[in-house]
Amino acid sequence: MFESLLVGYDGSVAGATALRDAAALASALHARLLLFRVSEGREETGETIALALVACAREVRADLVVVAARGRRALTGSHPGSVSRSLLHLGECPVLVTRGWARAWPPLSIGLLGSVEARRGPLREAGEAFAARLGAHLEDFPPALDGPLPDLLLAGGDVHARDTGTLDELLDTSPVPFLAVPVPVAVVPV
Repeated sequence: MFESLLVGYDGSVAGATALRDAAALASALHARLLLFRVSEGREETGETIALALVACAREVRADLVVVAARGRRALTGSHPGSVSRSLLHLGECPVLVTRGWARAWPPLSIGLLGSVEARRGPLREAGEAFAARLGAHLEDFPPALDGPLPDLLLAGGDVHARDTGTLDELLDTSPVPFLAVPVPVAVVPV
């Protein structure tokens, strides 16, 4: 799982953090790291940049896209998080949304967030494979984000379910980085 990472970088401080976190994760996973540079002169929407990121990920066969929760576009009057939000809504590939700070990176603890069904099925399998590759601890995590927080939340593609809130809420409120994985996912053995 996650043999090739594509990081979206826009030159912002948050983008630099996403790049740093992606590099550390790629190193821990012994994965290839690729850079998608968003030029400052582009007047595109968050959605068109997200579509370009997904197209690039397909072309270079990246199996994880890494972006900052908020980048340079938030400073230019665009809707904050519009690229990350659009990527999450496309749901075509796993997306790691980083924050401006990292507690432990690569993560030592991973919280599994999703419906009961997802936490028992493909999402659990993906989480176990990912945690094993990182040497991290995997645990179920309450949808309300109560209690001590893990270093990373792993959210299933069914995170729109009734008791887990929406991906938008997770983007807006999660104090830690999170990885949104479409369910079902392909799990590569360790």
